[in-house]
Amino acid sequence: MKQIIGSSKRGDLQEALREGKITSPALLILMSNADMFEEHVAQLEAAFPGVPSIGCINMGYDRQVIEKGVMVVAYTEGVTAAANVLEQVSTMPVKYIRRLQKDLEKINPSVNNTVCINFCTGNDACVLTTMCSVLNNKKAALIGGTGDAGKVSANGKIYEDASAYAVIKNNTGKIKIYKENIYQPSGDYRLIASKTKKDGYYIGELNGRSAKQVYTEILQIDEKAIES
Repeated sequence: MKQIIGSSKRGDLQEALREGKITSPALLILMSNADMFEEHVAQLEAAFPGVPSIGCINMGYDRQVIEKGVMVVAYTEGVTAAANVLEQVSTMPVKYIRRLQKDLEKINPSVNNTVCINFCTGNDACVLTTMCSVLNNKKAALIGGTGDAGKVSANGKIYEDASAYAVIKNNTGKIKIYKENIYQPSGDYRLIASKTKKDGYYIGELNGRSAKQVYTEILQIDEKAIES
């Protein structure tokens, strides 16, 4: 399996494809910006019609950070892949779980050679639980994140309230995922959240007090550093 990355800080998709020398991909992953997302999705589908793809509005990372441009990651050589979407993730993502089941059957995963990459618009905990109910049985790993602006793309189409995913099988080797914990323990605290809003991951109170006030005391930071 081979991974190729192309990027453009000015948001020129064709420039990104040229930089990465992307010509015959088996799977495409798009990281775009809010202003050009629809345009980039359409251009990518036009450049590689029928090739499985997913995308979201987010920054791209390789040797540099692409904040407002575009990045394309292509997988080639010895790869079997499929891309699709779970809809209505805020209420019932399980309604569409048969799509993931069929895609896994299509690529016929074995232990340690398959991964699912997921871009979600929200309700992540419910979506991940739903997907893992299928992936765990197939011994397939899951990675991903939440995109901005409540939009994702799959196979050239844009969706809201959805989770776009790609399943990738390495036909010539194994796939292993790693994670890094960037947080440090700050003390032995037990916090109970209340006045929460699931949609925006909003916490109003902790232990019956203003969440903002509790965080400023624990982390010893200025209140202005916390977004409301």
